Amino acid sequence: MIQLDSQARALIESGASLKAQIAEREVEIQGMQTYATGENAQLVQAQRELEGMRAQLAKLGGSENSTEGELLVPKGRVPEAGLEYVRKLRDVKYNEAIFDILARQFELAKLDEAKEGALIQVVDPAVPPDKKSFPNGA
Repeated sequence: MIQLDSQARALIESGASLKAQIAEREVEIQGMQTYATGENAQLVQAQRELEGMRAQLAKLGGSENSTEGELLVPKGRVPEAGLEYVRKLRDVKYNEAIFDILARQFELAKLDEAKEGALIQVVDPAVPPDKKSFPNGA
């Protein structure tokens, strides 16, 4: 029921993405430190976000400076992580199916609208006036 290779691949991809975000945030903070003081609100916020990302990476089981894949699920959490993966996959497949259905309905509605064309119904025909009221003069 659980495909460990897919689970490991997803875990490694999320860890790599998180490491990239950490590196990006560190560069941003270094750039901000050239013109901002340590009490700058944006700098403080960026540093807090960086610490949060590092904590998430630690939860995944990887370290920030590691080059080899240390992103492993602890042995006791494999069934729990596999079940969570299956649930998330089910949610993604459900949302994809709904999106496909709605996209097809939207395309059919656009085609129906294009086929019908503009419906104009003449309720009361126009009658020309007996004499001109504007412009005044000749």
